[in-house]
Amino acid sequence: MTTQVQFRRGSTAEHDAFTGQVGEVTVDTDKGVAVAHDAVTLGGHPMMREGVHTVADLRAIRTRPAFMVAAGGLATGDGGGGCYRWDPLSTDPDDGADVIEPMTGGTGRWVRYSTWITADPVTQDQLGVANGVATLNAQGKLLAAQIPDALVGALAYQGTWDAATNTPAIPVAGGGNHGHYYVVGVAGTTDIDGETDWEVGDWLVSNGTSWDKIDNTEPPASGIVNDSSVTGATVGAALEALDADIGTLQTDVAGREAVGQLAGSPKITTASADLLDSHAGTRIRMSSATAQTINIKAQVDEAYRTDFWAVISQTGDGVTTVQAPAGVTLNGVDGGSVALPHKAASVTLHRVSDEGDDVWEINLEGVS
Repeated sequence: MTTQVQFRRGSTAEHDAFTGQVGEVTVDTDKGVAVAHDAVTLGGHPMMREGVHTVADLRAIRTRPAFMVAAGGLATGDGGGGCYRWDPLSTDPDDGADVIEPMTGGTGRWVRYSTWITADPVTQDQLGVANGVATLNAQGKLLAAQIPDALVGALAYQGTWDAATNTPAIPVAGGGNHGHYYVVGVAGTTDIDGETDWEVGDWLVSNGTSWDKIDNTEPPASGIVNDSSVTGATVGAALEALDADIGTLQTDVAGREAVGQLAGSPKITTASADLLDSHAGTRIRMSSATAQTINIKAQVDEAYRTDFWAVISQTGDGVTTVQAPAGVTLNGVDGGSVALPHKAASVTLHRVSDEGDDVWEINLEGVS
C-alpha cells in the first residue's frame, strides 16, 4: 500500500483565523489551494491556483495570493478580465475593472496590469464592415476601401440642398464632413460661411474648416450670348444672311479688281485708267503688254485724301505713263507727265497738299 501524506486542513473561515508556523503548509478545503505560513500573517499565503471566473469572484477572495487571473466577461456588469497583482498598500477606489477592493475592505487592492480577455470579443462577422473592425493587408496596412474619404481628399455626395430653407441644415464644417458636398436644388440666400448667393446647380463643399461655393451658374464669357430663344431656325437664318453677305462681298471684290480698285495691290490691264482715292496706300500694277496711262484727276473731280500716296509699278511690257490734266501740276509742270523708264520699274506718286490742292510729285530717285 502506498504512503499517503496529509497536511493540516480547514475551511477558508478557519484559515482566516489561523496563523501557521514558518514553513508550515495547510490546505484550504473551500478553495482547494495550498496555503504557506510564516508565523506572522493571519490566514497565511494561498498559493497560485486556477483563475477565478469573474471580477466579482476576485472581490470575494479574502486570502491574498500575489497574483490572480480573472477570466471576466461572464457576468452582467463585469468590467472585463485580465491579470491582477495584489498591492497590499493601495487604497484606490474600486472601479470594478482596473482596481478591485476585496469584500473584507481595509488596505490592499487587486490591480489589473494587463487585459487579455475583453467583455466584448471581436467576431469574424465584425471584420471590415460598417461599425465593425478595420482589417489589414499583407503589408500590415489599412485597406484603401476602409480609409475615410475625408483622409484621402475624396468628395462624398450628400444630396441636394434647399438654399431657401436650409434643408437639410448645413452643419459646421469640420474634419468629420471634410469632402462632403451638396448640389443646390432650390435657389436661396441662406448664409453659409458668408456666402448668400445660391443658384440651382451650385455646389456647397466642405474643406474641413469652412464651406466653399463652386459656382456653376456664372454668366458666359463676354461676347457669348446665353439666350434660350436661339434655336436651330434662327441659326439657319443667320447663316443664310451671312452667305448672302459673302456673295455680295465677292461680287464687289471682283468688280474692284477688274477696274484696278482693289486695295493692297490692284492690277490694271486697260490702256487708260483714272487714279482714284481708293488707290491710296496701294501698289498699282500696270500689267499690259502695250502702252498704258494712269490719269491724275483734278481735286474737284476726285476728293483725294490729304496724305495720298501710291506706288506705281510697270509689270507689263507696255510703257506706263502718269499723266496730269491742265490745272494739275506734276513734278512742277502744269499738265505734266512722267513715263516709267522700263519694265519692273516702280515709282512713288504722292500729293503735295501743303503746296495746293492739285500739286503732285513722283519720286524718281533710284529709278534707272
